[in-house]
Amino acid sequence: MRLNAGLVPPRVDASVKAGLLKLVAYARRVGGWSTRRSAATLGLDHVRVLRWQARAVVGRLDDARPGPEIALHALLP
Repeated sequence: MRLNAGLVPPRVDASVKAGLLKLVAYARRVGGWSTRRSAATLGLDHVRVLRWQARAVVGRLDDARPGPEIALHALLP
């Protein structure tokens, strides 16, 4: 577990994630680099890139709002 942010901060916009994923795809296609190698070069954990790739497939690169939709301690209607 990395405690420092590295080259890419912990929270980035969907457009930044999409750009980084394009770089990873380009490195794989043109340079033959693995996802792990590309992620390491960009200062990312490769699992983070894999999660972004899975989320990009379904069009959900934006960060979700933290927490539940309705608080557990909310009063019932």
